[in-house]
Amino acid sequence: MKADDDHADANILGVSASKLQERQQSPRVWLYLRLARRPSAGDMSRRGLLQRLATSGQARGHLHRISAPLRGDRRFRRYFIAGQINAAGTTMEVGALAFVVLGTGAGAPGIAMVLLANMVAGIVISPLGGVVADRLPRARIIAVVEVVIGLITVTETVLIATGRAAVWNLAALAAANSAAASFSEPARVGLIPAIAPAEQLQEANALVQLSRHVIRTVGPAIGGTIVATAGPAYGVGLNAVSFFASAALIATIHAPRAARRSSSLRADLVEGWSAVRSRPWIWASLIGAAVMVSGWHVGYVHYASRLSKLLLSSSFGTHNGHVGERR
Repeated sequence: MKADDDHADANILGVSASKLQERQQSPRVWLYLRLARRPSAGDMSRRGLLQRLATSGQARGHLHRISAPLRGDRRFRRYFIAGQINAAGTTMEVGALAFVVLGTGAGAPGIAMVLLANMVAGIVISPLGGVVADRLPRARIIAVVEVVIGLITVTETVLIATGRAAVWNLAALAAANSAAASFSEPARVGLIPAIAPAEQLQEANALVQLSRHVIRTVGPAIGGTIVATAGPAYGVGLNAVSFFASAALIATIHAPRAARRSSSLRADLVEGWSAVRSRPWIWASLIGAAVMVSGWHVGYVHYASRLSKLLLSSSFGTHNGHVGERR
């Protein structure tokens, strides 16, 4: 009889019999199972409801496990909050820059030039950024880079607010921004294992990536609202503030210093290039990423530029992509 009951419980929860005992340790799940086996609860609608309730309890359990690093080391908690502030500001600026470039009359080619400058600078500088991240305190690298990018973004804000923004100076600032970020990203990869508990490293990485995707989805909509109501200078200016706030939080993190390397900077660069060249799967990944990113940029430039022109025309009284007075 008990074997039949256990089999029914396993079907209700949607788990294997071997996992059943673990699930039954939860008083809430145990109560659901007892109710589900009562004769009065035999109709499918009630059993389906109980099954969904049990499943939602499991989902909350997974969320509780993934968020465990935030309840542990406060250094990771500060790093996480700083990253969310940074990502929110960055995603809000994307639409603002598109508005500004279109407002100069440069159109889609102007946006393509700014994006290309950003991408090329990142590709060229990234190998050096990885070598530096293996030699200097990673939290300090990130904090300094955040301040540098914040100053670059302040310069963008001033150019936009004073009407001096042009494709050439926005492209130059985008390249400088990407070059600085090339030192930050490798340091971030190495910093997480140093500030998150070893047994929660997988959850820490999952939490960081999940939150980034959420912000990248919501951020542009918020940025577009700010640009439409207050103007593009405010959208870019808020991004500058986000970098300074992120730098202040990162500066309070004390993490173990990376192991000192005896080889020279040039030798490390050559070693890294040799490692990439000798592994075909890395080349395949790089080529695939280049094709995918390029395709995304083409789609972004084509559709976002047309949408932005429409928004500019309705919100700022533009004509043919130029910002003018509302008629």
